[in-house]
Amino acid sequence: MPKARTNRLRVLRAERRMTQFALARKARINPTRLSFIENAHIDSTPTERTRLARALKVAEIDVFPWIEDATAPVHDGCRGGVA
Repeated sequence: MPKARTNRLRVLRAERRMTQFALARKARINPTRLSFIENAHIDSTPTERTRLARALKVAEIDVFPWIEDATAPVHDGCRGGVA
């Protein structure tokens, strides 16, 4: 089973002196699930990424740097969007 992608939750949370429980509550995420996400045992959902970024008052990409690659448009060699 592949490992979940890493994130900066622990660093950003520590900078704000927040406990996991406080962040989970503010982001409306189960504390156990937040622990699994923070420790890269599971991937977060798009909704969870949005809630966590808002709770930390940062952009999603600041928490989950890999989303830049995941959301980049795929270049298929076509011009003007016509296939």
